[in-house]
Amino acid sequence: MHIEQKLSRFLSEMVLAPSLGLKKVRYNIQRCYVYCNGLFSCGSKKQTMGYVAKIVYDKDNRVTEENDAHGKIKEMRNRMRKIVAATEENKEEILKLYKIQLGREFCPWDDSYPGMKEIEFDLGRESLFVMIDGQEINADAGSKEDRIIAAISIDDDPQVERLDCWSHKLAPGAELSRLAVHPDFQNQKIARQMLVFGMEELARRGYKSVHFLVNKLNVKALRSYAVFGFDTVGECSLFGQPFLCYEKSL
Repeated sequence: MHIEQKLSRFLSEMVLAPSLGLKKVRYNIQRCYVYCNGLFSCGSKKQTMGYVAKIVYDKDNRVTEENDAHGKIKEMRNRMRKIVAATEENKEEILKLYKIQLGREFCPWDDSYPGMKEIEFDLGRESLFVMIDGQEINADAGSKEDRIIAAISIDDDPQVERLDCWSHKLAPGAELSRLAVHPDFQNQKIARQMLVFGMEELARRGYKSVHFLVNKLNVKALRSYAVFGFDTVGECSLFGQPFLCYEKSL
């Protein structure tokens, strides 16, 4: 494969992913040089980055158009989505969202949990939140179909609260739990958005910290949550799975 094609793979991360921060971009530039130089002995970093510049600037219009299109799609998608408190009318749809998670890797849930009991428990405490995706059906008529694509709860589970790893200095704290994202909407950072909303809601309610459990073998989730800077304060085994105990001040 041509050197420019190899470099383009990295540029897809560096240039066409606007969510990446400067630190990640710098990392990928270094990675780009080491990887391609190792394969092709393409010379100094300056020479290698000359290829990068060529790809970017020779195709500036295409890159700009793709970035603009990506930005417009993302902006439109975000406008159509909102996180709100769940209502009684949402119960059945939330239950379906829970059930569709069953059998997925690292999911500790089963046919009985979480169920309508947990949904009603959360609703009764005003502690269940959902992300609504408003899919346009008829642009001329302006009609839309709202769909629940994610959910998260502020939990009050005695088994979790009894764990001795939570910091007394950060009390009162609360657990975020029952985080679910519809499979059709994976890999869009929705889980992160739900966690951010949950933490903001806890802060509004006067909590000093947040804690939750994440399967220690779920590498994808661990990487996703790393951006928040949670402290790993312990480990536990619950519901037949090994968990890391995450905690963070608000």
